[in-house]
Amino acid sequence: MLKVFIPVKVEGKTRLSNYLTKEERITLINCMLKDLLNVILKMFNDVYIIADKDLDIKGVKILRDNSKGLKSVLEIMNKETIDESLFIPVDVPLIDENDLKRILSLKNNYDYILSPARRNGISLIYRKKKEYEIIFSNKSFIDCLNYCIKNKINYFIYFSKNLYFDIDTVEDIYEFLNICKKKNETYKFLSSIVKR
Repeated sequence: MLKVFIPVKVEGKTRLSNYLTKEERITLINCMLKDLLNVILKMFNDVYIIADKDLDIKGVKILRDNSKGLKSVLEIMNKETIDESLFIPVDVPLIDENDLKRILSLKNNYDYILSPARRNGISLIYRKKKEYEIIFSNKSFIDCLNYCIKNKINYFIYFSKNLYFDIDTVEDIYEFLNICKKKNETYKFLSSIVKR
């Protein structure tokens, strides 16, 4: 059974610390998580949040991870899953059901699906087997792609404008407010605190 894993650093987004207060960053992460779960829980039953703080969210399983790195996230994923898994970071506020439907249709023909994000990041990874690595680095997309090529894994690059976009900088916030059409929780919060 396919399991979905979402890593969450409750007090993350430190790159925005010169622009948003700690409380605002925490609220932003919570809003993005709500928006992501609003999409994911319509399509998946086995959803795990790997968090560095205790969270009270219905419909998901919360796994605590007090470490600071994503390597331990991968260890937890591998411990909790038997075979296929889907990794999605919390900061993809534009994701929609169509993206997930396409991934579900593609997984029948591919063993590894990776979706690029800005700044050489990863916005989604599907693995058919837990033995397949996910490489977290400052160029995760390139490293995961090279891993697939080197190991002759049947992979697919899924490009989506929704998944490509994440929020890491002030410029990202302004761009998000200009392009978001869903008026989701992330949009409502950011538009309430940002002077446009």
